[in-house]
Amino acid sequence: MIVLAISGCIENQTARIIEVTPQVTPDIKYVKVTSQLTPIPKNYSNLLIDNISQDLDAFHIKGWGLLYTRGEFDCSRMSTYMWGFIRDKYKVPPKIVLAPSIEHAWVAVRVMDTGNTDRYPHWTIHGVDYYFVEATSPEVVTQEGSCFLGGKLYEPCANAYKVDVYLADSPLDANDLTGDWSTDFRLTKPDLDKLNTFKSQ
Repeated sequence: MIVLAISGCIENQTARIIEVTPQVTPDIKYVKVTSQLTPIPKNYSNLLIDNISQDLDAFHIKGWGLLYTRGEFDCSRMSTYMWGFIRDKYKVPPKIVLAPSIEHAWVAVRVMDTGNTDRYPHWTIHGVDYYFVEATSPEVVTQEGSCFLGGKLYEPCANAYKVDVYLADSPLDANDLTGDWSTDFRLTKPDLDKLNTFKSQ
């Protein structure tokens, strides 16, 4: 069973907790995919999600992960940057995903906006399929490999994202959702300086 916490506009409203059992409740569920994913050739660019993935690979090669500083330029601020990058470059409406139980945030893009493929897991929330984009690594979340989040090893890495989540339309909305740890969805002057240095490399 998976439990998702979904919230709309926070002002004068409370978040709703919705219990979900995959394949029983079609409205909200985690969609399981096979563990055998088709590898993406480096020149593959038929789908927008593949182009996003290639851009994220370029971020990784340039050392994006080295910019991470816990409590400063961490998942919330990195997600804020990636949210804006994807929105501005690809003209799609990304979401900010917050997971209070593991104090982590990442970005989601709709499958219908970026191309449907089984190379990446789909997460279905209120009948809408999403891909998850990890802003700290950076990558489109796959079923391959393992990762550490909150000091815990997840194998495959996609298992780390099977948690209660909030979905926000923007970083501004994300600031109000889940409490103290998630009120930093903004970019500061030192963040912008760090990003400018990164981009000029």
